Amino acid sequence: MRRGIINAVCMMPCILYKANCLLKMELNSMRIKMLWLLMSFVLVFSTVLAQDDRQYTIPEPPEDVDLSLIIGRVGEREITLGDFAARVRYERLRYYRAFNSLVDLAGVEALNVDDPNNPYARDVQTLIYRLVTKEIIGGELYDTMLLEALYHDEAVQRGLEVEECSINTYWAELLSLRNEMVDCELPDGFEQAKADFIADVAMYSGLTADDLELIVRSRAEYDLVRNTIAEETPIEPMPAVRTRHIRVQDEATAQEVYERLVAGESFQTLLEEYSIDQGVVGNKGNLGTFGRGRMVPEFEDAVFNAEVGDIIGPVQTDFGYHIIEILPEITASHILLRTEEEANLALQRLEEGADFAELAQRFSLDTTSGADGGNLGTFGRGVMVPPFEEAAFNAEVGQVIGPVQTQFGYHLILVTGKNDDPDAVSARHILVETEEEAQNVLDRLANGEDFADLAVELSIDPSAAGNRGDTLSIVTGGQRSGLYVFEETLPQLELEAFRAEVGDIIPPIETEFGYFVMIVDEKGEREPAPEEIQLLQTQYITQWQNEQLESDRAEQTDLWALYVPDDPMPTDYDPQLQPIEDEMAQARAELEAFRTDTNIINTLRNLQVVTEDE
Repeated sequence: MRRGIINAVCMMPCILYKANCLLKMELNSMRIKMLWLLMSFVLVFSTVLAQDDRQYTIPEPPEDVDLSLIIGRVGEREITLGDFAARVRYERLRYYRAFNSLVDLAGVEALNVDDPNNPYARDVQTLIYRLVTKEIIGGELYDTMLLEALYHDEAVQRGLEVEECSINTYWAELLSLRNEMVDCELPDGFEQAKADFIADVAMYSGLTADDLELIVRSRAEYDLVRNTIAEETPIEPMPAVRTRHIRVQDEATAQEVYERLVAGESFQTLLEEYSIDQGVVGNKGNLGTFGRGRMVPEFEDAVFNAEVGDIIGPVQTDFGYHIIEILPEITASHILLRTEEEANLALQRLEEGADFAELAQRFSLDTTSGADGGNLGTFGRGVMVPPFEEAAFNAEVGQVIGPVQTQFGYHLILVTGKNDDPDAVSARHILVETEEEAQNVLDRLANGEDFADLAVELSIDPSAAGNRGDTLSIVTGGQRSGLYVFEETLPQLELEAFRAEVGDIIPPIETEFGYFVMIVDEKGEREPAPEEIQLLQTQYITQWQNEQLESDRAEQTDLWALYVPDDPMPTDYDPQLQPIEDEMAQARAELEAFRTDTNIINTLRNLQVVTEDE
């Protein structure tokens, strides 16, 4: 805990120099809300002690403190030092209620911040720090009161009326009864819980029922005004760019890709050859090997009644019209090795009679298949990388072939079966929307065009083409594609893409994820996405808020610092909070020592100057 207290004090320059923190006011408010969310699950009213068991008198302020002093203003609402002091006490009471409820939930040991096994220690420590640091509990509460006044004044000026349901909802949240409300109907026990709470707050803070009603109404006005201003946020199209890229591991490979692109080679060809991204190359219509019951009936009936090599269709389903080719399939195993020398040596051992499965288990770099003796199962064309596929489909059953080199290493391949499962079939398809389009596909196939190429070009099955290297699609895992705006991909990519021209091939860009070679396909504008609109609205509201607080509409001072009450103490609310009070005392002492040690004046006073004479 001690380290947490001292480290947190290092943030104090921002808090002390409040003029520099106005832009962070919203963040401060959010931090308060988040801290209370951490404890909200224990804010229940079973912990309210009987009023007869407790008596508390609010201390008189020091003689030099004038509670009528105006410390802030927004519009016609003035904030006095007395208002502020009462709110500080109210805030302390809320903390103590949270601590007390936590004890009821998890026992008094939940307050032990030095117990490494206490799951609540960190949250309790954070709340204690806030309680003992007047610049935080005071400064942030003062900011909150200014915001309440600002949003109330704005609601009045705009003629916005808060609905009674909203008021009751916020009261229910304050009383931890929100989950029990249905359609704005007040839950059982609401009025009694509210009365107990008001009495509790009056005893320990001096706030009246009217004061609490104003706080709750201000919360509702805050949300109402913010939602209203959010609707006024100017939302305009944003500059955007669409790019494709090939990502590789090293700079030399990236330079090779770049030079081949500049020389006029096909982007798609190089993408398939080099890219280490997933999904850049589609399945080209290949559905793999599947059994009965996996496809819709119309599709299944067609493929299981066809022969290997047949092209059938159009087959109509709910998805559209399919042109289907029945593919040969094989069952195979492999051993993957790092070098050709290793592969040749393994091949020699196999020729001498070694067991293929045993060598795969012991030596294959593909540990997944290796654990099963190298078994890759049954697959059709288009599933494996081209060199592997060509070798495997041209092999005879029982024949070990290789070494076959791919980008993964050197393979020894054993084909164990071909088209030998009557309840499985391998196929690929081209899916189009109309029967006329399907007939066009058949005509082009009859003219010798490649099935896979047509699947990439024409199929409305998105898996056929893959993402084709689309930068946004790859970065977002396929959630979005096409034009992207700033801060939607990687900064290094965006810096180059937005200053390039359409058609430019951008030289290798180094990132923490490898090297990118990019082509700029389009530049234009794009409507903001919902999350971007929300960010723009938040920025617009924050700008409005800060402008209002810095205008003649508001008056801010640092006079709140004249009196930040330390009372009530935890044990004034409940004796079982003695551990919190002890931690607060120690934290205050260490905080004061830290301030003294880091005070420039004290440092200068204690500085010992050694002269040459000495």
